[in-house]
Amino acid sequence: MTKAHRPASPSMGEASRAAAGGGEARDVAGEPLEALPAPTLASPPQSSLRDDSSPIEGEPGRTLARRLRAKLTDAEKSMWRTLRSGELRALNWRRQAPFGPYVLDFVSHPARLVVEVDGAGHSESDQIAHDAKRTAWLESQGYRVERFSNRDATWNADGVWVSVRALAEQSSAAQRLERWRAAHPVDGGIKS
Repeated sequence: MTKAHRPASPSMGEASRAAAGGGEARDVAGEPLEALPAPTLASPPQSSLRDDSSPIEGEPGRTLARRLRAKLTDAEKSMWRTLRSGELRALNWRRQAPFGPYVLDFVSHPARLVVEVDGAGHSESDQIAHDAKRTAWLESQGYRVERFSNRDATWNADGVWVSVRALAEQSSAAQRLERWRAAHPVDGGIKS
C-alpha cells in the first residue's frame, strides 16, 4: 500500500476516550477499530537459545563482548576462521561470548568446549592464577577449556583444527559432527 491509501490510525484522544468508556475508537473512515491485545510482560524471544545452549548473562558482559568482537586480534581472527571451517562449523561456535562472570574467546555450547587464544601476557604469574581460577569455574559448569597460543592460532591452524576436532569427537556433540559429515560427503568433513 502506498502512504496515501493506508488507513490512518486514531488520534490519542480517540484511543483514550475509548479506553475511558467514552465511545468506540474509529479510523478516519469512521469504521470501528479492532481492540489491540494487551502487551505482554514476558521476556524477549529466546529463539537463538536451544536445549544445548546457555543464556547470556548480564548486560555489562554483553557490552564488553560486543566491543571485543569488534576488535579481534589477528590470532583470534585466524582461530575464528579455523573453528568455522569443515565439520567444526557444526558445533555452533560463538566468539567473545559472555558466560557467567567471564567473556570467553570461543565457545561451543553443544560440545561444552571453550577455546582460548592466549597471548604473551598469559605467561605472567597473576594472569596464570586468573586463568586457573577461570578454568576451574568453567570446568565446574561442565565445560572443557583448551588453550592455544597466538602463534599456534596463526601459524598452525591445521594442527589446531585437528586438536579441536579430536576434542569435539570426545564431547557430547560428536553426533553433530557425524551428521555434518553425512550431509557433506564430498569433502568428508576435512577442513576446507
